[in-house]
Amino acid sequence: MYRTGDLVRYDAQGRLEFVGRRDRQVKVRGHRVELGEVEAALASLPEVAGAAVVLRDDLPAGPGLAAYAVPAVGVSPAVEGPALRERLRALLPGHMVPAVVVLLDALPVGPHGKVDHGALPRPQLTAAAPETPECPLERDVARIWTRVLGGRHIAPADNFFDLGGDSLAVGRVLNRCRERFGVRLRTRALFENPTLHGFAAAVRHETERLSPPPSNEGIPPRD
Repeated sequence: MYRTGDLVRYDAQGRLEFVGRRDRQVKVRGHRVELGEVEAALASLPEVAGAAVVLRDDLPAGPGLAAYAVPAVGVSPAVEGPALRERLRALLPGHMVPAVVVLLDALPVGPHGKVDHGALPRPQLTAAAPETPECPLERDVARIWTRVLGGRHIAPADNFFDLGGDSLAVGRVLNRCRERFGVRLRTRALFENPTLHGFAAAVRHETERLSPPPSNEGIPPRD
């Protein structure tokens, strides 16, 4: 029998009720993520002595991974969460990179000495005013990304693959662009231009390339 890792129980009518999971696997933007793998990657950094990762639904950009790190003894106090997050980009796929890394003096532990993930504090973040697409074409592309990746605000600098995009999602985006703009883009167009602003520029270039030059018919010649 295939073991899914789901924990269920029978109710009084003999139906199965989902209780939770036996592991710490969560779903982030359509991708299954094992939180322990993210914790191991963070803990592997020499600047980190302890790490914990949870899925939170109270982040400014919506549900996402929040990582907590305890700096190693002797590490420069200048170490910061954003720098650790950038280091993780080289170790993990985009959808597994935490939305935020919070530095703590120590991780909270329960009565048995294990990390109490439920006691990890809410990240103190100030949500900046969201950037908006610059032009109608960019807004159209943003709507396509939203339909493919799931409802959320997408800013011009957002990276398609950091938002959870994969090769299958790339195909769906290119198909929708063909339907909306009448252009056939190669797969590499999105891999080479992964930000919304960059990919919209690639779409714009292709639409302009295919557009016929303006006709001079009906315009009287100059003397």
